[in-house]
Amino acid sequence: MSQENVELVRRSIERFNSGDLDGALRDADPEVEWHDLRELPGATVHHGREAAAEHLRSVLRALPGYHLEAEEIVDLGDTVVVCGRVSAHGRTSEAAVNRPYFAVHTFDAGRLSRVRILGSRAEALEAAGLSE
Repeated sequence: MSQENVELVRRSIERFNSGDLDGALRDADPEVEWHDLRELPGATVHHGREAAAEHLRSVLRALPGYHLEAEEIVDLGDTVVVCGRVSAHGRTSEAAVNRPYFAVHTFDAGRLSRVRILGSRAEALEAAGLSE
């Protein structure tokens, strides 16, 4: 099942990058939890597929051109760690955004049950039960 989870994550990222947010969350459990990066102002946990999709829509509204490049995907069975980069630009300022991206995707019975956005590779690996 682990390789299938990696492929689900890859497809989700591809769909997100193409603007298909419903498709990006197609393999998510209806009660999926989406955890924002704790350090961001207003960070919260979005409960449910629709809340996660609305959150992603708000990200795209605030940061046009948002694109996630997965540089490393770590397969841990029911957990998949994504390390990469995000690029975008600010909606009003048009300032370029280019920052690292780290997330832990957790699966339960083949469905995405939780996504946690984290601040570093080490933090993501630790959240997934590993250390560097």
